[in-house]
Amino acid sequence: MRSPAAAQKHQRPERAQLAFLVSHQQPCLCFYNYDGRPQCTLCLKILSVEALKPYKLNRHLTTIHPEHANKSKAFFQRKKEEYIKQKVRLTNITTIPEKAQQASYLAALRIAKCKKPHTIGEELILPAAVDMCRVMVGEEATNKIISILLSNDTVSRWIKDISFDVKSQLTERLRLCEQFALQLDECTDVSSAAQLLVYVRYLWDSKIMEDFLFSKELKRRATGEEIVKMLDTFMVEEHLSWVKCVSVCTDGAAAMTGHRSGVVTKSMAPDLHDVLEVVVAAVNFVKSRPLKSRLFWMAKLAYLADIFSSLNGLNLSLQGCYSTILEASDKINAFRRKTDLWVHKLQRGITDMFPDLSEFLDTNCMGVDFMLNTITSHLTSLNEHFSHDLSQP
Repeated sequence: MRSPAAAQKHQRPERAQLAFLVSHQQPCLCFYNYDGRPQCTLCLKILSVEALKPYKLNRHLTTIHPEHANKSKAFFQRKKEEYIKQKVRLTNITTIPEKAQQASYLAALRIAKCKKPHTIGEELILPAAVDMCRVMVGEEATNKIISILLSNDTVSRWIKDISFDVKSQLTERLRLCEQFALQLDECTDVSSAAQLLVYVRYLWDSKIMEDFLFSKELKRRATGEEIVKMLDTFMVEEHLSWVKCVSVCTDGAAAMTGHRSGVVTKSMAPDLHDVLEVVVAAVNFVKSRPLKSRLFWMAKLAYLADIFSSLNGLNLSLQGCYSTILEASDKINAFRRKTDLWVHKLQRGITDMFPDLSEFLDTNCMGVDFMLNTITSHLTSLNEHFSHDLSQP
């Protein structure tokens, strides 16, 4: 048997440990982490509430960490502080990429709004931001700016993410709102492809909101049936109910309504109807083209109207009972010199000698550069034609 002194000597550390654990269990051996859960200071293991009992804490300390069983309170407190400092340091390190990603998204959003090429982020925006931060703030801020990702692929991916998020928010609002109305329009883009544009108006937070819903290409024909199919497919894919749709607004075109009224044409005389058919065919020919092609076509038409007006004036001046060949020759030579002057003015961007063309270009904020070669070539050819006619005996 052990002597009383030996037994007392053997039990002293255990009693000291129990006293230590009972009085200092939470601030020393374990602490509450950021999630509010108890955690061991040494092994960082998440503990249950049941494990906070003194005898269970003692068993955890003696079985898992026997080498630290007799350590002082200051040791455990120091371990706790080291972990907290390490946690803060790791948090600071991980928040920098999050901020850099947020900045990258904001830059991509501005690039998309300005309709600039995606390469401008890496080629211009980021280098300019780095230079400004280096001069105004210092190297520490510059190093953070450099971590922002603005490559071509990254900007493209961010714009797709933003588009998907905006679409998700809008469709979620439409699912939650009580009623909404749709507005449809079918138009032709620059590649002559038919596009269906859909806008939506709905009530949100006691305000009437209007947003762009979607734009899709009509693969087959731009008929009312195809438009309804595409719209219904979108409603099904986004889990939107037709019951909430209170109205659908269109421009009344045949592709939207599916029929022609014919009220005006039925009550029209045959001779007027023949003229109307020619006009409708011409208008449809112009409107079937993309917007830019349509503007270019109408600008050329305005030039033809001006040049034919000038030629008609020349033709009338050559007619008359007392007109001679000398007077006609002088008038034609004067017109030739006038065409040379027009060519020089066009090269300087002046179009006031063609009133219809000048008015059309000013109204649509266009320049004459896109048709400069065409007009110059035509005027030169016209001049040569008059010169050839005058040289004939």
